[in-house]
Amino acid sequence: MNKKILLCLGLVFATLIVFIIGKRENANASKCGDKAEYDMIDGEEMYEYQKNALCANEKLYSSFEWDDTYVYPDEFGGAYLEFDVLHVLLTDKSAINKYKDLLHEYDCVKYDIVEYSYNELNRLAEDTFEKLKNKYNITSYYVDMENNNVVISITDEKFKDDDECDGLVHFVIETPVTEESTIISGSSIINASGSGFTLAANGIYNGNQAYLTCGHSMSTEMPIYYSSSIIGYIAMKRYSGTQNGDFSIIRKTNYSYDLTSEYYRSGYNVYNFTMTYGNPPLNSYGYKYGKNGGQAYYKITGLNITVTSNGVAKCKGMTKAKLINGVTLDGDSGGFYRSGNALVGVHHGSNTSDGYTYVFFTPYVYPNEAGFIATIN
Repeated sequence: MNKKILLCLGLVFATLIVFIIGKRENANASKCGDKAEYDMIDGEEMYEYQKNALCANEKLYSSFEWDDTYVYPDEFGGAYLEFDVLHVLLTDKSAINKYKDLLHEYDCVKYDIVEYSYNELNRLAEDTFEKLKNKYNITSYYVDMENNNVVISITDEKFKDDDECDGLVHFVIETPVTEESTIISGSSIINASGSGFTLAANGIYNGNQAYLTCGHSMSTEMPIYYSSSIIGYIAMKRYSGTQNGDFSIIRKTNYSYDLTSEYYRSGYNVYNFTMTYGNPPLNSYGYKYGKNGGQAYYKITGLNITVTSNGVAKCKGMTKAKLINGVTLDGDSGGFYRSGNALVGVHHGSNTSDGYTYVFFTPYVYPNEAGFIATIN
């Protein structure tokens, strides 16, 4: 499938024990940003710092092939933000010029050499899950691009290194991911079973007006209600261990409501989405919004995560973020994630580790590739 070029061309856990298998050397000594107490910076101000790096990341990802998810080149090790700098990780120094040519218009990109490619680490993560899924309660697994390693999350608090892994794989201890399910983006909607959710966005799907929310607890052709009236029916959903994303697209049937780019912030203040980012990178900041939890500030800590339950994959392609302030509550599922005024994702669920809350969301690229085009101003 040909990818659309999205607009703009787009602590760590105190109990973390990660599988460290890589090392990095800097292949570009230029300095684009000064280190700071990043988490203390206001979210809207942080977006101004990071927006050029976010655009560079969108262009990077738009260069990759697509087959239900990204097909990464063999030399690609990942990418992440360090304040306003985008680090592009490669296993081969000879590939640097190719990426420099691609991203030549951006002056805040650094190129780092790593030992292992993303594809190698992803295979290791998948193989480890298959090997241990019947032995431990694994809640998620993913490639930690920033550290060039693999993270496996389990609930077993008394766990010690597994001899079966020959000391190669260590684990994060955290709670299972729970899904928060209970016409302005952020509004409350209800499915036919009476469960409450949050609306992520207005838009177009297959040439028709539509809405975007989560996929869990939904079924095709299920009616969706807003203020006691049916606003539409589920046209398609994505929520499966074999697919990427947790989202559904609602085919609009009630034309009493016009499409809008408006969304809620704290105190029900209304702003407009002006763009979208399909792939918010590691270490970028933003806000989530749910009908019950309201607005919360986050920092992205993991990408392309497979969330698991009872030894099977529940959904793939999730992005993980740590809440810096605010809360996430039951009923927030389907709510939007944003960077500045850019829509970046749809809420899936949350878990906790060592007293901190982590949230999981579907990056916008997945509903967009499925045919949903968000309304922007």
